[in-house]
Order: sequence, then C-alpha cells, then structure tokens
Amino acid sequence: MNLILFAGNPEPNITWTKDGATPSRMLGSVRNGRWSLILEDLVVSDSGNYSCIVCNLCGCINFTFKVDIVGMFVYFMQLTIFKKPMVQ
Repeated sequence: MNLILFAGNPEPNITWTKDGATPSRMLGSVRNGRWSLILEDLVVSDSGNYSCIVCNLCGCINFTFKVDIVGMFVYFMQLTIFKKPMVQ
C-alpha cells in the first residue's frame, strides 16, 4: 500500500503517524519513500488512523485517514510424495 504523495517548495519535512505514534509493524516493514509511506503484505493489525504532517517554512498541513484491513488471503501449498513400489 502506498499512502499519499506530497511535494512542495520549499521542500517540506514529512512526518507519518499511525494512531498518534510512529508507524511500526509486527510483520513486514514500514518504509518511508521520498514522498510516501510504504507497507507491503498488509495484515489486520495494520488497520488504524494514519496521519501525514507536512511542514515547511510556509507552515504545516496534515491529513488523517482511516485504513481498515478486513482480512487476508492465506495460501497453502501441499506437497504429496508417493513412494514408488520397488520392483523385485
């Protein structure tokens, strides 16, 4: 999931929060791109209120949005090995 992109002049400082704290995950990583927050392989615990605070010399703006992850697909691979009867 790529969250929101920003640009500005002068270049802004961008801060992301999830539920008022620095975003962190039990599974997977949180990456800050130059202008974005990147989360891959989302799970239900990634749900929450994500805020982006953008500040430069002209002032600050912020935007908060709710992310709901309602489930995930789990893929299972089954391997069945058949033992070939020995020929005598």
